This record gives sequence, C-alpha cells and structure tokens, in this order.
Amino acid sequence: MPTAEENSPPYSEADDYGHFLTALFGLIDEAELAGYSSEAVELLRSARDKFWDESRDRHPGLWERDRQT
Repeated sequence: MPTAEENSPPYSEADDYGHFLTALFGLIDEAELAGYSSEAVELLRSARDKFWDESRDRHPGLWERDRQT
C-alpha cells in the first residue's frame, strides 16, 4: 500500500512557503478569536511578516503572479 508521501504531488519550496504562511495566518486568526494575549498575537504577526519577506525574497513575483490567474 502506498504511503501518503508517495501519493502526494511534489511540492516546490514556493509551495511550501504558501502552505506554511496559510497555516500561520490561520493561527493568528485563531489566537485573535480566542482572545489570547495581544503581546503573543503580535509575536505571531512579527513571525508572519519575517517569513512573508523571506518568501518574497526567495521567490520574487510569486504572489503577484498568483493574483493574475
């Protein structure tokens, strides 16, 4: 029986950034809705911004290209 990894399509590093950032945006939303510490939520936002910048540095134009399709 094939494993989950064998059934998964090959993802690029850019795809991995997208998956990670989507999850991080979700965590921020969940933390805000749950009323967690504003200081902790701000740390999540700061991390999101750093990963977002890193993603754009490594894959320039990726997000702009996605908006045009």
